[in-house]
Amino acid sequence: KEYYHDFNLIESNTSVTLADTSNSAYRLVWIDKEGQYTIKTMQMGTIIGNLAYIIRYYAELGEYLDNLPLIERMIDSLRISNNTAQHQEVVN
Repeated sequence: KEYYHDFNLIESNTSVTLADTSNSAYRLVWIDKEGQYTIKTMQMGTIIGNLAYIIRYYAELGEYLDNLPLIERMIDSLRISNNTAQHQEVVN
């Protein structure tokens, strides 16, 4: 069971897709405290068949944007076929 302290929801979007599918997905972005750290988290998810696919990226608030472009490319490279998650290599 997870507990969030000083939770602040930044984005809640259900008009996104995940893994190059026509299935709808959701994206949540929030900020919360974990001990002495302020953490920003993005979580995306979808259900295909009877499987849930959830991706979560989190980093300290000041570092979140540093890796976000790479994380977004990795998420965009995700492909789901035959109920198996696959990815394509992301090249810088």
